[in-house]
This record gives sequence, C-alpha cells and structure tokens, in this order.
Amino acid sequence: MTSVNISAVSNTVVVTENGSSTVVTAITEGPQGPSGQAAGGLPTGGDAGNILIKDTSANYDTSWTPTLDGGTFN
Repeated sequence: MTSVNISAVSNTVVVTENGSSTVVTAITEGPQGPSGQAAGGLPTGGDAGNILIKDTSANYDTSWTPTLDGGTFN
C-alpha cells in the first residue's frame, strides 16, 4: 500500500510504499533568471482604456488608440 503525507509547513512530501519512505522537498522559489529579450516592437505607453491595434499587416506594426466608437467593436 502507498501512503502520502504532505506538510505545508516544511514543504515536504513523504511517500511510503512497502515500508520504505522517500522524502521530497518542494522548492518554492529559485534564483532570478536572466532577463529576456525586449518584446519585438510592442509600443510602450497607452492610456487607460486604450486598445492595441495593428496598423498594417507587418509584424509588430502596432499602436495604441482610444476606443473607436465609445467602446464597442464590430
């Protein structure tokens, strides 16, 4: 029979099977990884309520715009 005991205090899981126990420690936070590349062409800025739209069919050709007709799109 297999039994599992989870301890939220010590972030461990103990699995016991056939009289033998294995303790697994959960790591909740690791070191900071390297910074990623900047988003390709995603414009900065924009005001609250603005919408990001494509200006042309070219990749990353986008801009912020206020809602087109008071908040709805068709």
